[in-house]
Amino acid sequence: MLRELDSRNAALVKEEQKYKRSDRARIYPRSYQLSAMSAITAWFAKLPRNAQLSVQRLTLYGWLRLLLIVSVYVFLIRPWLMKLAEKSQIAAHEKAAKTSAAGPNVLRGHAKAGGDEGGDAAEGKDYETSKTSSWIWGPKARKRQKQAVDEAVEKELRQAEQDAEDADVEFLKKYCT
Repeated sequence: MLRELDSRNAALVKEEQKYKRSDRARIYPRSYQLSAMSAITAWFAKLPRNAQLSVQRLTLYGWLRLLLIVSVYVFLIRPWLMKLAEKSQIAAHEKAAKTSAAGPNVLRGHAKAGGDEGGDAAEGKDYETSKTSSWIWGPKARKRQKQAVDEAVEKELRQAEQDAEDADVEFLKKYCT
């Protein structure tokens, strides 16, 4: 097996020696002679040849090392990074939910968001410290909230009807008299 590897390496060395220094310098000039864009294009031009030569030169030790590196990333590092990202994302969502949490009184318009409620101000309690960590409404609170929303919708409809009637009366006064 060692003889095969030596013969393969010798063949690669001979292939590389085919190219004279002047030929390689003309095709691939030194990096300090290139602008940034031409350096990038030269790197991409050399990429297939370099990749092919690096794969051809890999020994059994090299293949095992590559397998070990890929396995450590896939089975150890990547799951750990995914869990870390998940924890940070959950923390960010909880922080956003906590800062923008609005209680039922805020949604009904009886209190200001982040301010004091009427009952808490009289008792001297801070609204932020008196609220619960999560807004789970009971059946009575849901019923009150639904009634408040229904009343607001009815009020808007009545106002719209009244505005429409006023517009009709104005139109009739303007054009029919």
